[in-house]
Amino acid sequence: MTMVKKANRSTNKRFPDTFRYVFLALWAKDLDPDSVTKALGIEPDSSCRRGLIRGRDGKVIKDKRGRPKRTSAGEWIIEEHAHGNSGFENRIKSIIQKLEPKKTALRRLLKKVNAVLIIVVQPHEELYTRSIFLPASILNEFTSLGIDIEFRVDNPQKWAEFWRKIEKKSGKASQKKRVTLQKKKGSQK
Repeated sequence: MTMVKKANRSTNKRFPDTFRYVFLALWAKDLDPDSVTKALGIEPDSSCRRGLIRGRDGKVIKDKRGRPKRTSAGEWIIEEHAHGNSGFENRIKSIIQKLEPKKTALRRLLKKVNAVLIIVVQPHEELYTRSIFLPASILNEFTSLGIDIEFRVDNPQKWAEFWRKIEKKSGKASQKKRVTLQKKKGSQK
């Protein structure tokens, strides 16, 4: 085990990440998710065609203003299904295991569609830096197919600030409702 791995393990135990998430996304302007599923023989965790975005129940998903959400490309996504405390290496390996028997079909698909492996982490708020060690052999599983890798690091302080604003707004909204209800009750007397 390298010194980097040892250092990461000790830091991760004392200051575990707030969350970790890994997924593989295929997309193209006119991607048909059903044809990708058929070609690979793997059910996606989520998918959509270009146009309206629908939930698993088939209903159109709407934005906060009540308008139907749209996407400019079709998408087909598989997620890792590793244990909640698993490191990134195990999470990525779970995707590799799904794809391993389907590499030939995937290579054919990748001539027509785009693909990216997305690795997301929100480090513990007490950490100033967070390093992630991934063996070259694991990264090569994707890069040898022409799949790019994207790392996303979420800032825990910004997320905490965001949620405080949401709570503050929802508190003001419920306070306004109480005042309005009180006024209505007062005028009915």
